[in-house]
Amino acid sequence: MRQIRRIHPLLLAMSHPLFLLAQNPATVPAWDAAAAAGICLAGAAIVLVASMLVTRDSERGALAAGGLVILIFLYGPMLDAAAAIHLGDVRLGRTRYVLPAWTLISATVLFTVGKARHADRLNVVLAVASAALCATSGFRIGAHAITTRHVVPLALIPSPVARAPDAERRSVYYIILDDYGSERGLRRGYGIDNSAFTDSLRKQGFRINPDTKSNYPITLLSLSSSLNMRYIAPEASRAGGVVDPYELIRTNMVMNFFRSRGYRVVHYSSGNGPTMRSPLADVNVMCQPLGELATSLMKQTVFNILQLSFASREARVRCIFRELRRSASDTLPTFYFAHILVPHPPYLFNADCTRAPTPSPPPTIVAEWRDGRSYGAQLKCVNRLALEVVDAVRKRNPEPVIVLQGDHGPAALMAAPVLGGRAPTDDALAVRLGILNAVSLPGTPVSATSWGTTPVNTFRLIFNRYFGANLRPLRDTSFFVWYDDF
Repeated sequence: MRQIRRIHPLLLAMSHPLFLLAQNPATVPAWDAAAAAGICLAGAAIVLVASMLVTRDSERGALAAGGLVILIFLYGPMLDAAAAIHLGDVRLGRTRYVLPAWTLISATVLFTVGKARHADRLNVVLAVASAALCATSGFRIGAHAITTRHVVPLALIPSPVARAPDAERRSVYYIILDDYGSERGLRRGYGIDNSAFTDSLRKQGFRINPDTKSNYPITLLSLSSSLNMRYIAPEASRAGGVVDPYELIRTNMVMNFFRSRGYRVVHYSSGNGPTMRSPLADVNVMCQPLGELATSLMKQTVFNILQLSFASREARVRCIFRELRRSASDTLPTFYFAHILVPHPPYLFNADCTRAPTPSPPPTIVAEWRDGRSYGAQLKCVNRLALEVVDAVRKRNPEPVIVLQGDHGPAALMAAPVLGGRAPTDDALAVRLGILNAVSLPGTPVSATSWGTTPVNTFRLIFNRYFGANLRPLRDTSFFVWYDDF
């Protein structure tokens, strides 16, 4: 029992990744969870051994180590709480204010631990509490694993394109730019004139509808719909069970179709959720040293002062655009899918693509949504990087199909009540649903692309044109579903 109660710092460290995994069990790959757990265990073990060596007392050392682990993970919540506090024009949610307070609290706690009596009893209490935390999260993860056995697999939904013959072996690029609004939406939400970018694409043969709308205002449903060429909610009822949007993205019909036609599939990791990694891809381009779970854990700790997560996001975005440019030298017919988390905040780039100053936490989520200046600067950089990709890959022979598309527009006019279930205004919804939809279809006259102005029809059009499919267009419809509704 003595030895067991002294390992509570390890259990406390493990409780954090287990808690985050329990909140998002369907979205975290096994390798990401294992990496996050390994980092936490290794860090806690170092703290435990160091504390025992410094105190020269295994009981006090274990107690001090447990306190340090708690304090390390306390920094992130302290920073978040302070972000909502203002003293006049001074926002307290900044490292310059929170770090000294955290240091003072840490010193006080460690001093108290050094004077504590009955350290062995306190270790027992912490051991029981930390074991309970791990068990609770473990139960939730296990319950999810059991319940998801009843999810309707995509294979039960018949594919309408299984018999389509090959026609042209053009590579296809499907590039999702997260939070990228339509021309009209950007003008309406932020007063941004994006015509220089869209005019440049039009000159290169892209078809762009200035008022294209997404079928759904959130990424999860938008991508599961476009990658399966159908609406999501009706499919669930017709299939007679639950359709998991994460699973729809991971096992989507579009990638399965390309694989059935002998295409190679290359997936560029977004670093987030169901587009972190694809089980259907022949190549997963992983542009980050740590997964999303490990990055989220980092942001909760005092090590967040190093801004490693911010730098990691910036490096990932640059890496994806760079690897897309390099794909121009590929010779095999390939379907490339990249979900890139820009111009969505955080705002990583200046307009000239230099690194933006490390942002302070916004006072509210609405303030971040409405920061048109930062959004506009990042948008200009994204435009520049996207044009570089287009210029590079269009040199391939035969010329590839290219789709540059937003999953949804920005939340520029959204208000806080939408988070509580109240519907947004018509203007806010128009901006949120408006998306960039630029499509280059080599050898296709403009008249042939007159239908299909929402993403659900994108690949119906492509498969009809280049693979001889006979897919009817679906009626273009947009649904308002918010994050806590599905």
